[in-house]
Amino acid sequence: MESVIAKPMSHAISPVPSTGAERQACTSIDPEGFFLRPPPTPHHLSSFITPDDQLFQTIHMGAAVIDNEKWLLVVDGLVRKPFALSLAQLKAFPQASVTSFHECYGSPLKPPTSNPWRIGNMVWTGVRLSTILALAEPLPEACFVWSEGLDHGKFFEYEADRYQKDLPVAKAQRAEVLLALKINGDPLSKERGGPVRLVVPGWFGTNSTKWLCRLSLQETRAPGPFAAVLYNEKDPTDPESVRMRPVWEVEVNSMITKPVDSAALSAGSVWVEGWAWSHDGVALVEISRDEGQSWIRGKVDDKEDQAWQKFTAAVDLEPGVWRLMARATSESGMQQPLAGRRNHVHSIPMMFVAGETQEIANETAALVEQIVRDQIIHLLTKAKELSARRGEKFIAIKDILFQVRHDTARMTRLQNVIRWKKLRGEARKTTNDKDKPENDAEDSFSDTDNAAEDTTKKTTEPSAALMPWDEEFMFTVRPPGGDADAIQISGKSRERLIWADEVTSKMSSEEYTKWCSYRKASFHRAKEARFREWACIGVVADLRKKDDAIEILGSIAVEMVKRLTNMALSIQAQEITTQGGKENEAAAAALQARRQGLFLMSNPQRPAINAGHIRKAFEMTQSTPKRRGYQLNRMVGPKPLQLI
Repeated sequence: MESVIAKPMSHAISPVPSTGAERQACTSIDPEGFFLRPPPTPHHLSSFITPDDQLFQTIHMGAAVIDNEKWLLVVDGLVRKPFALSLAQLKAFPQASVTSFHECYGSPLKPPTSNPWRIGNMVWTGVRLSTILALAEPLPEACFVWSEGLDHGKFFEYEADRYQKDLPVAKAQRAEVLLALKINGDPLSKERGGPVRLVVPGWFGTNSTKWLCRLSLQETRAPGPFAAVLYNEKDPTDPESVRMRPVWEVEVNSMITKPVDSAALSAGSVWVEGWAWSHDGVALVEISRDEGQSWIRGKVDDKEDQAWQKFTAAVDLEPGVWRLMARATSESGMQQPLAGRRNHVHSIPMMFVAGETQEIANETAALVEQIVRDQIIHLLTKAKELSARRGEKFIAIKDILFQVRHDTARMTRLQNVIRWKKLRGEARKTTNDKDKPENDAEDSFSDTDNAAEDTTKKTTEPSAALMPWDEEFMFTVRPPGGDADAIQISGKSRERLIWADEVTSKMSSEEYTKWCSYRKASFHRAKEARFREWACIGVVADLRKKDDAIEILGSIAVEMVKRLTNMALSIQAQEITTQGGKENEAAAAALQARRQGLFLMSNPQRPAINAGHIRKAFEMTQSTPKRRGYQLNRMVGPKPLQLI
């Protein structure tokens, strides 16, 4: 769902009461203290909608007992029109229903290292938060929505007078975020946060504040312990493992519900079922019966609303003891790890296509993504400087391509991307024109008379991929044909095509399907808004909302991942070859298999590339060849970042 900024409507509202008046609705806390109802085992979660008695419960400081007659929701902070709502006034607003999965992160005191299976799929009904925010008219400087619950007390060594969380305004304005009044058609109980709770689909349950009483729009994150201290984890994109990030989006995950654990089955074809979920949807689920050495592609149902997605697969098993594993891949290319938290990043499918088919560590994948992110930010910074010289606010494609103009092979590929995008746009336009009603006779004669003029115009207008520094750009009239009609494939592009042909020639149908799926991995296609945030677009440099430069940046980022991976594999090969010894004979054999075909190197005796290989590869991209000559002055200052 996209962001929804609702139009203010005439609804009954109340003035803001005195400070703290909304908290008088809480008459007591019963029971007090932390409470956790363990979730059922996965095979019990077989229905699409999870019944309330099968849904987990997590209560931090006790359950608030609410007097519905005194309940108020205060909306204040950085808004033009603060107000309050009684329960009756809130129920008078238009209501909507959202089907979404609901997952608990686990204990914030000891972040989980495995899947706790605190997951369910419910139908929530309530008022859209965007409708309430529209009435308040947030100020431009409002960046977060602080949500406060009526529960209070002590959570182990932490004591708080209220449960307080924060939500970015951009997320709060999305259509799926609700002020929920019902769960699965029934009013919210006390244990579920009734009478009103916040529901943020796609995000961990800790962000869905129960016993809601206040929404305050602020410029910074909330200071409460549940936002500032607890429910924060190490950012996997930080190579130093120091930077923290809030526990917000639910990353891709899956679980098998059938067959039951430790079940005795008949040999032959075994039917496997389960659920997969992710904040951005699941594109692929694979089943393994040999500890991840090989994978069988399953069928995944289409995503309905914000719900989890069912997957099925048929697996052939011989007599013996088997351990089945499921691995999901999200729409944005993130892949569920085989162990621990679900923290793989976008770069893994791209590294796979580049030749690294082993299971790489999270540290390695995070380092690759961090390096590429720094490169893209550097690219945008330089592009902004170029656009500023022209006096333009937004950067253009030429500002990006100007920085890689000396890399002929890369320029050829990127210009081909622009050409094909232009051709697809013209094809769609032509199709739309054909769908229009036919003109009358007079218009037909007019079109015939102007046909020659239109043809001349098409042959003389500049190509979409033509840049100001190209020779053809200096001429006002271009000869017919041009590079769009006969594109010469560079030597490097030809080598890449030959390599791709060789490695795919020995693949099975399943391997080729996986290869094709991973080749589509992108930083920007599935989640352009997330890519803009990741690349600091709007902070470092401004791009128009619908600009082909986004696709160019995404293509450059993918290419950087593949180049780093290929260089790291070469460094690893050199290390193994030079070290020698019996312990490296098997790894050397696996390297020889890599030269023959991509999927022949699944031999686990060749270790995956690590962060050290990636760092050495990056250092190679930053080294410049020494020139002979006399240097009369010494270079002072930090060495500038070089593009990969």
